[in-house]
Amino acid sequence: MRPKCPPFCGPNAHAYILFRIVLLTNTKPGTRHDELEPTRCARNVKKARVGCMYTQPMRLNQIRWGLAVGGALAAELVLIVAAFAWVTIYSHLLHPGESLAFYQQYALMAGPWVSMVMGIPVFYLASRWFARTWPTAMGLFGIYLLTDVALLTLLAGDNPNLVPWRVVVSYLLKFLACCLGGRGATKNEAAQLA
Repeated sequence: MRPKCPPFCGPNAHAYILFRIVLLTNTKPGTRHDELEPTRCARNVKKARVGCMYTQPMRLNQIRWGLAVGGALAAELVLIVAAFAWVTIYSHLLHPGESLAFYQQYALMAGPWVSMVMGIPVFYLASRWFARTWPTAMGLFGIYLLTDVALLTLLAGDNPNLVPWRVVVSYLLKFLACCLGGRGATKNEAAQLA
């Protein structure tokens, strides 16, 4: 009869070591770790590691500020380009032949809608590609929120099409996209570690 191999050797050694790290960082003080059984499948360990990440408080030192600033500025730029592109498409293909003042008024009306619709994929992808972690994705959204509110107060002026509920819905959708993008990137990163 062969002696039983300890859990830190063999084919599931990485799963056991990852389980012990998660266990040591996410249990209450005074818990006896030798009584707990490791999971038998690395998939369960990955789920536990990613799940515990969202229950812990976020710290400012977890945010990669360079990536957050770069992602927020890139997202802002893409939304501005999308608004210009939509007004260009509208003026040349959908409704040509009007005056410049008509298209300027249309841009004031269409800008918030373009930002709301395009904000979801833009912020999801920015959080997924630039941020790559949930705390950095939240930092990205925070930086965007600060810069966009500053730009709105300085440049929007008296835009009658900029109603408060539309602005709030736009920010909530972008926040949700950042949450999902950061969460997806964190899951992907955890899957690659294990």
